[in-house]
Amino acid sequence: MRNLLAPFRWFLHSGIVRSLRFRLILTVLLASLPTLLLLFLTASQQRAEALEFGQQEAERLARTAASDQGREMERVQRELALLTRLPEVQASDPSACTAFFQGLVADPDNAIYVDLRVLTEDGEVFCRSTGASPLRENEDLGFIEDAFDGTHFTVGPYRVNPANGNSIISFAAPVRDDDGTIDRVVVATLDLGSQSTFMTQSTLPEGAVIRLVDEQGTLLLQRPPLREAVGTSLRGTPVIDEAIGIAATPVPGVDDGDEVMVEDDYITATQPITITSTDSVAGNASVIVLVPEAEIVRGANDAFRDNLGKLGVATAVVIFAAWISADLFVARDGETRKSIVAELYHAYSSGAVEHLDGIVAADFTDHSPAPGQSKGIDGLKQSVAAFRTAFPDGEIVPREMLADRDKVVARVSLTGTHLAEFQGVPPSGKRMIADGTETFQFRHGVIVESWSLFGPLVEMEKLRSFEQPPKEQKPKQSFLQRLLNRGKHRPEDEEAA
Repeated sequence: MRNLLAPFRWFLHSGIVRSLRFRLILTVLLASLPTLLLLFLTASQQRAEALEFGQQEAERLARTAASDQGREMERVQRELALLTRLPEVQASDPSACTAFFQGLVADPDNAIYVDLRVLTEDGEVFCRSTGASPLRENEDLGFIEDAFDGTHFTVGPYRVNPANGNSIISFAAPVRDDDGTIDRVVVATLDLGSQSTFMTQSTLPEGAVIRLVDEQGTLLLQRPPLREAVGTSLRGTPVIDEAIGIAATPVPGVDDGDEVMVEDDYITATQPITITSTDSVAGNASVIVLVPEAEIVRGANDAFRDNLGKLGVATAVVIFAAWISADLFVARDGETRKSIVAELYHAYSSGAVEHLDGIVAADFTDHSPAPGQSKGIDGLKQSVAAFRTAFPDGEIVPREMLADRDKVVARVSLTGTHLAEFQGVPPSGKRMIADGTETFQFRHGVIVESWSLFGPLVEMEKLRSFEQPPKEQKPKQSFLQRLLNRGKHRPEDEEAA
């Protein structure tokens, strides 16, 4: 474990981490973190709101489509009731009835009708609009029997027309004579694609799918059209099984009667088609609406990406500014530290130590203490007092100071009249000078440590004696000048004699 943490510890103590530039950039990143978290939280909330709205929209579409289908059946009921009272249907001339039905079905305004026919009680066809019957013998014809029993309007099963592959549904209504006897029924077969105007003509959300399935899970109608799938069973699909009542798991919180559930990548809603005009219904069907989840949350995702991009640009600009301004901060911070060191030297030159408590840490460590010097800032004040005693007119003057990171290095000169013992050196009563180099370490803006290295005290007079001015050199004469000056009396010759 210790070996695993070693690189991490090395990184924490590396110069990169301790640099001001790294700290500024880290500060910018940490400052942008709450905004980033807020963006994620806002995006999550917007996605939840979008999904909730999408669920409501799917439910609305399913209810509207199912309600439209129910209204279409009620319209068929009214039309059949009218047909049963027409003379052509009640008369005994089948040819007149057939001609009327053929003309009715051929009319483009009645495109929803696939077939119209009148059946007698013994099952014979009295008249018909087409030659081929959409009713097969093996199908459930109980709705026709209910019409003969007196039910004013009956609904047959949903099925696929073998002639063209379209989904169809049949209805029946009894034909009563003057005394109320029922010896015939009108059977009308309708094309679901032409009947369901909402499912075929309504505007759907982008990528949405609307389906009509029977109680066996067979696809009867779909928008966008998928003709090759009509008549195929969709059982095994969770939403289809939910619609037909197999292992139904309604979403909690839905109390409007709709069976609503969320499939993978889709928001779905189902609504059964309710027929209130009769109890004789051979088959049930449901409308299923599927809206892609990606389309629902597209707006929220786009807004999140846009805001994230803006945050990234803003953060990059601030990081760039921090990178560039780090040098300025370092320079300014270095100048501040150099001014603090200058204040410290002013204390040696003036003897005023009151301000040292504001620039020197209480636990200050002097790595080059004088013999008997106390620890901490008290020892520093003691050093200032000892200096002022030894050199009443003394001063320590910084000749050059360099600041780097948390340290300041100063090249200084100590000058003053040596009137008392100083660090073991007896007083000379003469003007003395000593050059030295001192290093100061800072922490939290104050001096916490120092290292000093001074040369020996030297008499300033002796130092000046070594500094002899250079002799003045005579200008060098040219060859012509030397010829002209030959024989002339020169003062230096007399001095030489």
